[in-house]
Order: sequence, then C-alpha cells, then structure tokens
Amino acid sequence: MMIRKCTPLAVLLMFFLIGCSQEAAQPETEPSGLPSSEIWLFDLDDGFSLSNPVNISENPGRYSNQPYFVDNDTIYFTSERNGKTDLVEYTVSENKRVWLTDHPASEFSPQPVPGRNAVSAVRLYDDGTQYMAITYLDTGESEKILDGFVPGYFIWYDPQTVAAFILGEPHRLMGFNLEDGSVEDVDGPIGRSLHRIPRTDFISYIHKADDEWTIRALFVDILETRDIAPTLPGREDLAWAPNGSLLMGDGKSLYTFTPGEDYKWQRAPVDESMFPGDISRMAVSPDGSRLAITFTGIE
Repeated sequence: MMIRKCTPLAVLLMFFLIGCSQEAAQPETEPSGLPSSEIWLFDLDDGFSLSNPVNISENPGRYSNQPYFVDNDTIYFTSERNGKTDLVEYTVSENKRVWLTDHPASEFSPQPVPGRNAVSAVRLYDDGTQYMAITYLDTGESEKILDGFVPGYFIWYDPQTVAAFILGEPHRLMGFNLEDGSVEDVDGPIGRSLHRIPRTDFISYIHKADDEWTIRALFVDILETRDIAPTLPGREDLAWAPNGSLLMGDGKSLYTFTPGEDYKWQRAPVDESMFPGDISRMAVSPDGSRLAITFTGIE
C-alpha cells in the first residue's frame, strides 16, 4: 500500500477552492481566507430551464460549497464559520439550515454514509493533515477511514465501498473496500468530480491525461472503464440528472449533454440574469425537480 505525502495547507486550500445540532446563523468572526461562494437552489424542469431561485447558504463573503442531495428534501453542504468550515444540513420544505458538525478541522464534501446514521467528509487541519472521516449523528463520535491515503474527494458506491480522488503526482482514482481492507488503483490523472450515475452500477469521473478531458464511467465490480463524453473545455464540475443527462457550467452558461443522443454539449434555456456569479459545483435532486448550484466570483 503506497502512502501519499501530505500536500502543504496553502495548496490544499486552493484545491478545495476550485455534537452540534443548532440552527445555522451567519458567522460573526473574520473570514478564513477561502474564496467566497454561495449555494442557490432552483426548480428544474424537463427542458432544463430554471425558476424560483433561493439562496440556501446565506453566508455572504464566505465559503459555502459542495452541495449533495441526501433526498429530495435534504441537502448537505459545507459552509464557513469561525474561521473554518463545518457541515450543514438544509431542509428544502422548511428553508432551514442546521449545523451537523463543529470540529477543530475544516470539513469538506459531506455525504451520507450508506446504511448508517452518519455523515462522511474530508477533514483538513491547519497543519495540513488531511483525511476522510465518518461522524455518527446520534453520538457525535467520529472515525478515520482510508488510513494511509490523502483523499481530496470521494463517492460511496455501497456501504463498504468508496471511490476516492487520492492526492499525488498524478492525482489517482482509487477504490477502497472497507470490509476486507483491499485497495485498487484504478486510473489517473483524474479531476475532482466523482458521481454515481443514476439508475446504473457505474461511477463517473473525469480523466485528464490529455488536453481534452474525458468523462469516464467505472463499473466498480469488475474495474472496467469506458468513455462517456468530452467535458466542456477546461471544466470539471458536473451533475447527473436522473434521466441520464449531464449538466456542466462555463461561466454563467449552463450546458447539457445526453449520452447516446447528443454529439455535442447543448446550451440550456436558462435566464442567466438569475445567476449571481459563475457556475461551479452542482447537484440534482433524486427526482430531478431541483438543481443546487455553487456560484463563485460573486460581485
């Protein structure tokens, strides 16, 4: 098993750039230095038009990012307070935010742990220490996983299998079986966007070996990969709609691509005046009715 050296804190912060259950309020301390970003929620229709924008992070001048739909009414994301980032749960029907964690480290990329009442995230300490952790929501206790590796991003495949972006030269896609401890080195170099492809047994990731970045699918059980489509030039943040269509952003423009139907990315019919900044991370609700977007470069 190869152990990766930890990257300096300043580099890691720029990379993330690209037992508390209290209602979330705007932090009162000075910002941490992370780039400011906000998360907005939109209604999404079958033609990929958007309506009813709502700012769900409401943390101006600070960092909020990495939205993840737990279900159609619940979104996890990371948000800044007290000079670091903690995990937030947002309930759509109540327009309510609750802090899930209050840890000495900054936490990023929250996702529920399959089969457990727990949330998983990447932790980053001031000294540059970085690892993946599971926090149990009923007790507040946590445990470190993927020991010996430095994950930047991850996606759960099933309750005992995680695919992770592992920092290194180059960054690698690796699979971890938490039950038997096995590790598979799958591909690299890769980008930060890892997703379950709806209604399939595949995980998608972005292969970055060439000038033209490619969205690939990984069939985890047999470690077989296949190309899906090129990304938009120089872009690596995407989301999957439940009908199998892809979404990507370029500046304030939203694009869609349906594998097997489209031969190039299509610009979505969106009123871009609704967007306060440039499109970054995105997530689509399981029923396809809502789209969460992180905006950067907000004026």
